Amino acid sequence: MVLTHLLLLHSGYKHIRYNSLERVFEENKGDLLLAMRASQGNIGTDGENFQDWILFFLRCLKKQKDGLVRKVEQELLGEQTTAFVRTNIGYNKGTRPAFHNRCGDIIGD
Repeated sequence: MVLTHLLLLHSGYKHIRYNSLERVFEENKGDLLLAMRASQGNIGTDGENFQDWILFFLRCLKKQKDGLVRKVEQELLGEQTTAFVRTNIGYNKGTRPAFHNRCGDIIGD
């Protein structure tokens, strides 16, 4: 994971979002224990079956992905809001806000 982060930073990414799969496991500890128990019960026998563990793992990956999607959407919304405010309402360095300029044009300021 560290190597992946270094490669992303080297490629120009300014910020790398981190989301722990271990946190998802911890939040679903009961299901984790059931899946492990079901899978470990038959190790080394003809009835070996890791399906419960694999399904648990895939569900956790989906939960992690969904959480990351929400975080990215919130970040993008924040960036869009900031850009809108800077352009239409807020101040840009060294200038009056566009909103103030428009109001001034209307009322003769």
